[in-house]
Amino acid sequence: MADFRLLARTHGFMKLAEIIIAIVCLILIRTYSLNFGGDVTTGSFHDRYNVGLVTVGGMLLVSLPLLISYLWSTSGTYQPFLEIIYNTLGFILFLTVGSLALDHYRNYAGVTHTGNDNNRGDTNPNNNWFGTTNSTWADSGIGKAFGWGNTTENANAGKALGALCIINAFFYLTDAALALRQGSTV
Repeated sequence: MADFRLLARTHGFMKLAEIIIAIVCLILIRTYSLNFGGDVTTGSFHDRYNVGLVTVGGMLLVSLPLLISYLWSTSGTYQPFLEIIYNTLGFILFLTVGSLALDHYRNYAGVTHTGNDNNRGDTNPNNNWFGTTNSTWADSGIGKAFGWGNTTENANAGKALGALCIINAFFYLTDAALALRQGSTV
């Protein structure tokens, strides 16, 4: 039987907070079509986007079973070494992804791009590859899919995503330190 009183303990609270923040990050990414920067022409855009989604989704898929096992397990089955590995990895990944998001969106607060900035939202009169003429790439369907329609709302959501990822990184770091402390007393 699950003991939900364990959620009131530090370890249970930390896992629950990590899961809630990761879910909020996923909601922000999907609702505002957020990305993590990079240049589409070199492929770094896709690399950064994949790292971002894998971090948020993957750590959610790691933390949720850990919380369930914590709630449903007997006291003798806790594995602090495994927790330390997962939480340290979560710290590194969320810190990286949060930094990428903040770096990308700090430059775009309320800016509509009209100049050459790594082909983000630029007017492209010489190339009709995106199916647009005399319009900005940000207004086209592919521009919106890549998050190039950088409104103030989009930029603020991107900054919130970056901040939440960094906050979650420190939740993971604290959780790793607690698991290390608990592991030394078992």
